[in-house]
Amino acid sequence: MENGKVILIWGIPGHWSTSRLNGVNAALKKYPGIKIVGQQRGDYVRDKALNAAQNLPQRDPNINAIYGENEEMAL
Repeated sequence: MENGKVILIWGIPGHWSTSRLNGVNAALKKYPGIKIVGQQRGDYVRDKALNAAQNLPQRDPNINAIYGENEEMAL
C-alpha cells in the first residue's frame, strides 16, 4: 500500500509504546502517501482496544488499515 489512510491503536505510554511509535513513523516516512488519520490508546485491554477499533473508523470511513500495537489491540 503506497497510498491510504491508517489508524493507530496504542498501549500504555512508556518505553515500548514510544519505541514502536518511532518505528511506525520511521516506516511511514518511506511512503508519504500513507496518512495517519486517527490514534487512540487501547492500553492492552481488549474492551478498550475494541472500542477504539470501532470508534476511529466512524470518524473517517475510508480507512485502509488499522495498526494495533499488540494482539490485544489488533483484535
